[in-house]
Amino acid sequence: MQFLSLKVGSPNLNFTEDPPAIVVDFTFPQPAQSAFAMLEGFDFNFEAPDRQLERIECGLDTHFGAGDQSGTVIVKFAFSDDSTSLFSSNLISAELKFLVVGF
Repeated sequence: MQFLSLKVGSPNLNFTEDPPAIVVDFTFPQPAQSAFAMLEGFDFNFEAPDRQLERIECGLDTHFGAGDQSGTVIVKFAFSDDSTSLFSSNLISAELKFLVVGF
C-alpha cells in the first residue's frame, strides 16, 4: 500500500472554469493496481455577498490505470444557495489537502 499526501491551491487560488475544477497529477514510488483519493481538509472562500451559501459539494475523481505509477485526480466543486438551485462561480478560492492511496 502506498500513500501520497497532496496539497493544492492557496487561499488565493481562483477558479476560472465552470464548473470549478482542479486537475492534479500524482506519481507513486512504485506501480500500483488501483488508486483512490480521499479529502483530508480544505480552506474555502466564496465571494458573493448577495447570496447565502447553503451547501458545498466536493468530488474527487481518480484516473489511474492498473500497473501504472502515475495518474490524476480531478477535484470538482458545486454549490447551492438558499433557493436550492445549484450554481458555480469564478468567485471561489480554495486550498485542498487530500490523500491518494495506491494498492
